[in-house]
Amino acid sequence: MTVFVRSSGSQAPAWEPSPAKLRFAPPREAELPGSAFPSRSLGTRANHPRCSRVLLPICLAVAWLGLVVEARSAELARPLEPIAAKLEPTRKVAYKTVNGRSLHLHIFEPEGHQSSDCRPVFLVIHGGGWTGGNARIFYPFAGHFARLGMVGVSLEYRLMNPRQGTTVFDCVRDGRSAVRYLRAHAAELGIDPQKIAVGGGSAGGHVAAGTALFDGVDEDGEDASVSCMPNALVLYYPVIDTSDNGYGQKKIGERWRELSPVDNVKAELPPTIVFHGTGDTVTPYEGAKRFYERMQKAGNACELVSHEGGRHGYLIFDLELYEQAMERTKEFLKANDFLAEPSVASPERVPQYVISDLEVKILAAKPDRYFGRCAVQELKDGTWFLVYHESGHHWRYEPQKPKPILSGVLHARFSTDNGTNWSDEDCYLDGSPVDGFPAFPPGAEPDSGDFEPSEPWTYLAPNGDLVMHSLKDNFNTRKWDGTWQMRSSDGGKTWTKMEKIDFVGIERDECIWAIDDHFVVDGVIYMGAREIPMPEFWKGMRNLLIKSTDNGHTWQLVSYVTQEKGITTEQGIEYLGNNTILCVLNSVDRRHTWLTRSRDMGQTWEPLRDIANQARIWDRPRIFTAAHLRQEPNWWQDQLVLGTGDERTKPGSSFPRRNCLWLSPDGGSNWQVFDLDGETEDAGYGGMAYDDESQRYVAILYHGNHTEAVLKQYKFRIAKATNVKLTD
Repeated sequence: MTVFVRSSGSQAPAWEPSPAKLRFAPPREAELPGSAFPSRSLGTRANHPRCSRVLLPICLAVAWLGLVVEARSAELARPLEPIAAKLEPTRKVAYKTVNGRSLHLHIFEPEGHQSSDCRPVFLVIHGGGWTGGNARIFYPFAGHFARLGMVGVSLEYRLMNPRQGTTVFDCVRDGRSAVRYLRAHAAELGIDPQKIAVGGGSAGGHVAAGTALFDGVDEDGEDASVSCMPNALVLYYPVIDTSDNGYGQKKIGERWRELSPVDNVKAELPPTIVFHGTGDTVTPYEGAKRFYERMQKAGNACELVSHEGGRHGYLIFDLELYEQAMERTKEFLKANDFLAEPSVASPERVPQYVISDLEVKILAAKPDRYFGRCAVQELKDGTWFLVYHESGHHWRYEPQKPKPILSGVLHARFSTDNGTNWSDEDCYLDGSPVDGFPAFPPGAEPDSGDFEPSEPWTYLAPNGDLVMHSLKDNFNTRKWDGTWQMRSSDGGKTWTKMEKIDFVGIERDECIWAIDDHFVVDGVIYMGAREIPMPEFWKGMRNLLIKSTDNGHTWQLVSYVTQEKGITTEQGIEYLGNNTILCVLNSVDRRHTWLTRSRDMGQTWEPLRDIANQARIWDRPRIFTAAHLRQEPNWWQDQLVLGTGDERTKPGSSFPRRNCLWLSPDGGSNWQVFDLDGETEDAGYGGMAYDDESQRYVAILYHGNHTEAVLKQYKFRIAKATNVKLTD
């Protein structure tokens, strides 16, 4: 019996016979796949001579086909596919709309990229015979060049579909439109309009070549005054000859010559490199060779990298060959000044800041008492509301010490002079008791021995209500009872009873901690939250974004900021305009500071980026634009971002800590860190406000150890400085 296997260096549908001989044992009942017969009747029939004569050839045929399929599957393994499946672009940008369908550029930005940069860009175009494939196929290529400092872009384009009237000409039109879009929007994308490299594989290589070679194949009404000529071409096993000696004549039709790269070579084309296997029988190597020769004759710089015996698409079937091709592409780009030192915003070009006039004031302190985890909110009349908890939470980490008198209770205070003076604890400005404070969720009364309140957060709802969130938990027994809230409609004088929040669309409300920063835009409250399931605890933690459209009465899930569990914990969020949300996250392992952005109001998120090299190990982050703290209209247009929290001064360890101020002058791309205090065992969890009288920013945080901590208020000015480098 002869088994057909694919020969090395060829591709479907070319097959060669192999003299390998197979020996088959008679099949057992259990080895007959897909049988509809009960094994008892099958066994009876198998002993019948006529049945054996019928079944045995069928079984042999099935086994033979299985071996062929297995051989083809092994031969066609695509190691880049699982890599592509794990990659996600930084963002997607629509570059054109045709018949109601938006086509997108899938953009991979290099680390630290910002719109003020002037980076080279590599646009890569997937193959698939113009009829198949998608942008994800070439994510590894785009991601690779982003890691080299370029902006990598994978193209989504229309596929040929006779029923819909879409032709190969439309594929080429989309490629040319994409280059025009990149060039016309270079300033906002942070790219160099004169350093656009375009590459692609197979049919994608054809579309890439078409951006330079095919005159007049443009979308009706498109501004052709913007050049679609790339500055370099990188063609991987491209469709280069569309005659009957090459590939594509039947798909293109009688106008095939208009879309044949080898037949449209001219002078003054960009530097080009072509990768092609000599054993390619889909897009024959001879076409690539003739293209190279004609490019040389026309005076164009062109290289042909030949892979002996390589079949069509050879480098996507072998990681080693892929890596070799990427290295050779890198050399080509370097030689053409694409990979010189990238023109990025240097520290000297990024505005630098200093803080001054630091004033520190203790707001709450008692011997053997623990005051911590606070939040501050400015009301519409300028009054500041401060909420914090006393004792509880951390005392259990030192069980040898006596349990505090109170195992957790929430307090409130007010100020009408920007934090210069504060009301007495749980009293309003006139000294009258606040109705509802001290506060705790039902069942979490002081010394109840079960649940206790902790980590309060407060915000002003669009209707003017002052709302406070609190957890109801027990760290000793690892019992959670969700997030609770109470509200005041008279500026904090009287409060409703605490009620448990129902999170719509989330199964286990008791595992949701909704106390991680917020912002309000267009009447919608967005809040950072954490999902902490039991018994996994930290290992099962994920961050999510929730929103409320009814002033905080009910909450819906927007998205999970992080899909992978056990990586991140507390988060700070802020709105930066243009549907962009900035998010900074603490790491569970206490060794990283993660940053991500959403550019579609939280529907999708960029991959996490570690900013610890600039931001240190930032714990318990809360972030605000400076204009937001100053209560300015259109505050989201400000790119000066301030943040509070504590630094874990020993990476990998929970303690010691230090209260700090974080500052980014450019919306989160670069960071400076300022120490507000010295090291201590425990710190952080605070909020910020602005003193418009003294024109100083205010941060309120706690500072101390596990059983004795004070509440501190830090006031300081922020000013631009010159010739100050970023914090290492």
